[in-house]
Amino acid sequence: MNEFIIYTFRTFPHKKELEKCFGTIFVLHNLKKDLITLTEKIKKEKPVYILGIAKSMGKYSVIEHTAVNQFNRKGIIDKNGKRILSLSIPKDICDEFSLSKKITTSFCNYSMYKVQKFLDDKHLPIPFSFVHVLEKNISSLPFLFIDSHEK
Repeated sequence: MNEFIIYTFRTFPHKKELEKCFGTIFVLHNLKKDLITLTEKIKKEKPVYILGIAKSMGKYSVIEHTAVNQFNRKGIIDKNGKRILSLSIPKDICDEFSLSKKITTSFCNYSMYKVQKFLDDKHLPIPFSFVHVLEKNISSLPFLFIDSHEK
């Protein structure tokens, strides 16, 4: 059993830095297909924490608190799904990170929604967080998200 599952996207430019912090990371190449593989991995390994990571396009590293049942402008991710799903937020947020002030509806949100819906549907009480991170803040991720959830 792996205690933590960390995932990112094929396009994330700092995968080596993530591997230095976390070891093995799961990389989504084909979004729909790889999300099925990721959820199977979650079901099998039952980690104590799941963290999704993408590149921040702004000036700050941002913790997402909500996944919405929307893909891009008009698409629906799951026609039978709830409109909003809540994600886990660390108890102590350091100065380098802030909570998102707006929602995203891109590939990041799609992955967040699918993972959180899977956890909810399977009644798996595994905390799941997602962060858009700047390269300079990658080394802070284990302390912010993982250390507080170690056994």
